Parts: sequence; structure tokens; C-alpha cells
Amino acid sequence: MLGRSRYLGFVITGAFIALLAWKVDLRELEVALVRANYLFIGPIVGCICASYLLRTMRWKRILGPVRALSFRTLVSVVFIGFMANNILPARMGELVRAYALGQKTGLSKSLGLATILVERLCDGLTLVLVLGVIALAMPLPSLVREVGIVAGLVFFAAGAGIVLVLAGGARVRCLLVRASQSLPDRLSRLIERKADAFVAGLRTVQGGRQLAVIAGWSILVWAVEAATYLLVLRSFGPPRLHGPPVLAALLMMVMVNLGTLIPSAPGYVGAYQFFGVLALGAVGVPGGIALAIAIVAHAAQWVTVTVIGLLCMVRESVTVNVAPDGVMADIPSGSAGRWR
Repeated sequence: MLGRSRYLGFVITGAFIALLAWKVDLRELEVALVRANYLFIGPIVGCICASYLLRTMRWKRILGPVRALSFRTLVSVVFIGFMANNILPARMGELVRAYALGQKTGLSKSLGLATILVERLCDGLTLVLVLGVIALAMPLPSLVREVGIVAGLVFFAAGAGIVLVLAGGARVRCLLVRASQSLPDRLSRLIERKADAFVAGLRTVQGGRQLAVIAGWSILVWAVEAATYLLVLRSFGPPRLHGPPVLAALLMMVMVNLGTLIPSAPGYVGAYQFFGVLALGAVGVPGGIALAIAIVAHAAQWVTVTVIGLLCMVRESVTVNVAPDGVMADIPSGSAGRWR
């Protein structure tokens, strides 16, 4: 299954790259990359790091009802997980992060995965709402609107599913127990424990105050992300946009993050650039310059997160690999484990 998704991702990436090569003036791309002001790289990297530190604070708050964990405990796990997303297919970094959390703290991996799902849902809903605000401020191309509509349906459906699971917790568990009765007792009990832990992870966001605090952290995360894109835009000279630079930065941020949900090669190569060009084209940026901006933004994020994640792996003595059968394996030093 993993192998097929990996091949599909490379096919999709190839299609995105072919479309870009066909539509973009490569000479314009070369000139834009040469003329960019790379003195902005320092502030850009600073904003990228700040956004991940804020993500860590948000995850700390999400995990709070289960256990009060220190920022220092979580920050390396966050960088390791996002680093794994950059180098492994099918967003396996989410599984890596949940497993690393379990190995480091003793928390259930299923519980950790549920809290990551909650985090991703917060991100998706925030991005869809930002896109809605942008649509009120400026006209958007049909493809951009369609991406927003599809993403909105997916994230709101996921949110509704979580609400239903939490509202009918006892009934859901009863149905799961009945469905697993035909399995061997050991496997049946394992499924029940994993399901209980997963639901416990979802319950960490219950309560109006908890939801409000997490929403506040989400706004901070994406505000700093938007600042990153704004700095990248500024590094390519005075803006010549159909609208304020802030709207261009927000639109690029939304589109590349929603677009990279589509299966693609590890690191989101191709998908990131395609949706970045699509977003910037909507505000009047020529294709070659838009592709240059997307390449620099992507490279800055990929290199920063991957390098820090690898340093955290060395510090924590963690190794991550994919088993031949396609099952993620994450083996901390001094212990071994596999999560199927």
C-alpha cells in the first residue's frame, strides 16, 4: 500500500513539474533567482523557527488535559516529526511524531496520533477561513476557489466526525467491541486499548476555554507563517501586485499548505511550487518570478526544518526508517519498537 502511494506521489509530482515547465518562462525564473536579495534569508529562517516553536506551544496545550509536558520535551519531537514529513512519503512524519512522543514520554502512540489529528484539523480550518476572508477582499481564480471548497468540505467533515465520535463515545466503543469479537482475544483487546487511547486524545479539546486557547495559538502560528511568505516576497524586490502584499502572502501560504495535502514526492516537491505559482498568479506575479519565489520559500522551509530535525534526532539518539513491508519503524537508542 505504501509502495503504491509512493509511486502515485512521484507521478503527481512529475505532472506538476511538467505543467510548470510548460507554462513558466525559464529565463524569467533564472533572472529572478539571480536578482533576489538573499540577505532576507536570516529573518525568513527566524520566522520559520518561530512558527514551529509556536506549534510546540499549541501541542503542549492540546496535550495538557492528559499530561503536563515541558516545552523542552516536546520541541524536539515536533521537529523530528516535520523533518520526517520532508523525507518520507505519505506524510508518515505524523506517525513518526506520535511514536517518538510515546517513546519519550510513555504516552500511548494512538493518543499522540489523535492529538496530531486535532492539530491538523485546527490548521486546516484556519487556512480555509483565511481563504474565505481573502475571497471577500479580492476576486479569486476558479481553481483557487475549487481548492478552497474541497478543502473546506474535507476539514469540516473531519470536524463533524470528531464531534460525533466524542458525542457517541460509549456507542462507538460498543460497536467496535462487537466488530472485534471475531478476532483473537489478544488482538481484540489491543484494538480496544488503541481505540480508547485515540478517543482520549480527541477529548483533549473538549471545553470552550480549551478550544478558544487552541484557536488563539493557531492564529499565532499562521500569522508568523504569513510573515515568512511576506519576507520571501519582499526579497524579490518592490511588490508589483494586484492588491496588498499581505493578501499575496496569505494566499500563497494557504494554497501551498492546502495543495501539499495532495499525494506527492517526499518534501512536496512540485506540488508546493505549482500551488505557489497558482496563488501568486492570482495577484499578478509573472510565472517565472512566481516560481522563483516558491522555490526560495520551499527551500528555506525544507532545509531549516530538516536540518534542525536531524540535529534533534542525533541529540535524542533516534533513528527512523521504513520497513520493507511498508510499516513505519522508529527505533530509539537502547530500545526497539514497531507500530503497525
